[in-house]
Amino acid sequence: MLGEGKLYGIKDVDAWFTVNSVATIYRDKTNIFVPFAPYKKLKPGLELDKTHSELVVGTLREQSMNKEENIERSTRRARKDVSDLIKFNEFHWFGTITADPNVINRYDPEVVKTALHNWLKAERRKYRDFGYVVIPELHKDGAIHFHTLFKDYPDFVPAHNEKYQGQMQRKGRLIYNLAHPPFGHTDFERIENKEAVSHYVLKYVTKDMPTFADKKRYWSSRNLKKPTKLDDPSWFDVKTPPPGAKMHLNEWGVTMTYDNAQLPLNS
Repeated sequence: MLGEGKLYGIKDVDAWFTVNSVATIYRDKTNIFVPFAPYKKLKPGLELDKTHSELVVGTLREQSMNKEENIERSTRRARKDVSDLIKFNEFHWFGTITADPNVINRYDPEVVKTALHNWLKAERRKYRDFGYVVIPELHKDGAIHFHTLFKDYPDFVPAHNEKYQGQMQRKGRLIYNLAHPPFGHTDFERIENKEAVSHYVLKYVTKDMPTFADKKRYWSSRNLKKPTKLDDPSWFDVKTPPPGAKMHLNEWGVTMTYDNAQLPLNS
């Protein structure tokens, strides 16, 4: 029973563990986050019943968060995750996909999301190495469109317009369209400056961005590389951290950044 502090008949003490630090290991550096207050996390292999998850988690957290705080935390996590995906993968294209009102109801988030998901799945079946990150944006009129990063995707055609002779360009960069778009207008460019593209894409990950029934703030393919994350790594002691870290403090805790050579990662 939930009221008795159990999860599917498992005692809370058996279902959860306490996290004191989290290490995120990149190619050449490692970030170690130490929260001001340790928090609870479900053990691997266990899942919360989505219907009751708020109630169960609420009984175990030392401090509850209101809805606004949850949204802010979710947004920060999404920005961090998207940033990590960009760092760890070689995307070749960035662009936008805009729904055509004559093709689909672009004001219905679930309809647009389903159509795009189906298109992405179909393209992944054709091109097994195709990888993507998709970030939705809500226009002022309520319509949905998407900012995207693609890797290993070949199906583009040069963009043309009757006002231009030859292929369209933007500040000297050639513009392309998807050869078989899902539901409307597309606009893509080859990535030349990874850092600039990352900055451009991340500005759309905000607390005001649209969310869908599955609560996701962005979508990504499963074949993308991600940094290694470790809860309470054995080689890190919260009480006596290794010297030489760059420190960053926020309202939730402190992040220590090390060069990988400074840490015993293989021990």
